[in-house]
Amino acid sequence: MLERNKRHYGTWAVYSVELTYRHVETHVHKENALKAALDLQNHDHNNGRPTQYTVSEIPFTDCED
Repeated sequence: MLERNKRHYGTWAVYSVELTYRHVETHVHKENALKAALDLQNHDHNNGRPTQYTVSEIPFTDCED
């Protein structure tokens, strides 16, 4: 079961790459996560910030017995 709320749901996470990885948001579909990362990166670059973004799959384990 996946927890759903405004920012964190799904299996594809968008991270900002600065000194450390910071979780920004999560998406159900990989294509949406990739588009979000590109949009965020373009927005930051247009505003003078050199922030890079990356996408990674979140492995979920079933804890129910």
